[in-house]
Amino acid sequence: MSSWKEFERLHQQALEEQGIRTQLNSATHGSSSERDGAGPQGGGDELVVGDGTLVGGARLINDSLLGDTKKAGSTADVQSSVTVQYLADWETAIGLGAAIVSWKKKVEDLAIRLIWEAESLELANENFTFTNDDITLQLRVRERLLNGDAG
Repeated sequence: MSSWKEFERLHQQALEEQGIRTQLNSATHGSSSERDGAGPQGGGDELVVGDGTLVGGARLINDSLLGDTKKAGSTADVQSSVTVQYLADWETAIGLGAAIVSWKKKVEDLAIRLIWEAESLELANENFTFTNDDITLQLRVRERLLNGDAG
């Protein structure tokens, strides 16, 4: 069995190969922007908010939440895979392997849900815009009819 230092070395090596940095809890260790000028995905720990529009909400999901979700899922995958390798001689590795499969499915399901939500917001915006344009056109036609401008 490998030592704890060997496990940490394998863990760090796997993370570096994937281009992933680990992040400590910012509440207890200061924000990541204080430590190195950037958060786990280069965006800092600040709260990300949209501009209050449907398209802005869709953009926020696509530009921030979806990418961050996939990156966090990848980080967990790498860390868990290293643990499975380290515990290969233990029965625990089998259970952890099954948990990894379940985790990957949940991350994929969440990513699909985020994509669906973003597309729904964009579609709702298009529908509201179409409805608004249609009402405006109807009002213009009605005004012209009332003013005797029929032709």
